[in-house]
Amino acid sequence: GLLDGWGSPVRMFAAHSQWKTNGVKLVQVESRLSCTAAKADQWVAVKPGTEADLALGLAHIIIRDNLHTAGASDSRAFGEFKALLQTYYTPARVAATTGLKEAVIESLAKEFAGAANPVAVFGRGDGRTPSASRELMAVTALNALVGGINRRGGMIVGPAPDYIQWS
Repeated sequence: GLLDGWGSPVRMFAAHSQWKTNGVKLVQVESRLSCTAAKADQWVAVKPGTEADLALGLAHIIIRDNLHTAGASDSRAFGEFKALLQTYYTPARVAATTGLKEAVIESLAKEFAGAANPVAVFGRGDGRTPSASRELMAVTALNALVGGINRRGGMIVGPAPDYIQWS
């Protein structure tokens, strides 16, 4: 939860007030009604531990409906990723896993992809709290699909090492 795990509560509540002033929509995905979920514009209550499944379900819809940014599909690995999503992360399967309705999953994906500066954040704290690597990869992929990597307001992952050829 951004408001209850990412630093000083006073600082985070001030940031939340600024988000409200600037028209930022906060959607909190987690199984419990945390402080962040209570203050969010929308709380998406998923079954515990299924946050990565939801992120991959959103990615499935973003790819299926061609809502991803230009260049997101340029990698050789994109086809394999798309096939994985089509097989294991259909809205029906993700609905069964997360406990959400398919319509909610569809709506979240379309709203996320259509936002001016979407960013998905994962984890239980400001980076010093251990998180599941699966959740990290799912959220990173979701941000990459909407052009949210290494841009202002997005997910900062640093420059790509020059010794690795990804494509």
